[in-house]
Amino acid sequence: LLTESGSELFRWLLEEKMLSKNQLEDAIQRQKETGAPLGMTLLELELIGEVALVDVVARHHNLPTAPERLYRQQVSLKALSSIPQDLCWQYGVFPFGVDRESARLKVAVVDPGDTEALENLQALTAGAFDLYVAGPKALEKAIRKHYLDAWVEDSHRQHVKGLRFFGYEGITNPGTEASPRMPESTTPAGPARPPVPT
Repeated sequence: LLTESGSELFRWLLEEKMLSKNQLEDAIQRQKETGAPLGMTLLELELIGEVALVDVVARHHNLPTAPERLYRQQVSLKALSSIPQDLCWQYGVFPFGVDRESARLKVAVVDPGDTEALENLQALTAGAFDLYVAGPKALEKAIRKHYLDAWVEDSHRQHVKGLRFFGYEGITNPGTEASPRMPESTTPAGPARPPVPT
């Protein structure tokens, strides 16, 4: 059930002796039951803190970390409109700014090893983006704050894909039921509605 990036995280945590093998085996068993990613499962079980988790992922991907209090960032409409809200939920990404000098989009991401997410970012931005690693809870809070406080229906999105990254109870993709992995195909959906904050 582990994704390739999940397996890497498993290995990193063991190598750095941040968790014991028994603790990780417990997390994997819980993951099989819930369908949530390994990182989220570790946080839910309180086996690792979010700051420590972000640090491990960022170091091993050689990437900077996103601001810890991501939801407090002043985010421009230009940045927010660059990635539709449903894709933020689906891939665990959040556009939190535009670099003034390079004009490249700053994108917080939970899983930098997600090739499908990177391909979508490439298509949306023509490759003009830089990644910053964020924790899943911090990212969720930022999406809720910046997209849902001023909700505008995205009428050009006719299909809403199932929630793929977060995969745990309490977060739902607008207009859909939460599912642990993205389905192979999509079906037409009605107008998207924001998830109910928990």
